Amino acid sequence: ISTMPGKLGVNGIAAPQSTLDVNGGVRTLVSTVSALPACGSANEGDRRSVSDANATTFLSVAAGGGSNHVPVYCNGTAWVIGG
Repeated sequence: ISTMPGKLGVNGIAAPQSTLDVNGGVRTLVSTVSALPACGSANEGDRRSVSDANATTFLSVAAGGGSNHVPVYCNGTAWVIGG
């Protein structure tokens, strides 16, 4: 279920804007850079984690082929590291 404005929730119904308070860790499933969906305006703001980044430089475009585990962020154009 999505709680982001403009994203669809259950059964194609727009989810309300809300706040999520977490008292504990938040687990993001890990994939490879090549398994990430295309980054575009539809998924701008999405966050993922990758296991094969070739760099760790903050806000650099994520590319595979390395062994770095890093968080990535879709900025609407590209998946960037640590965003």
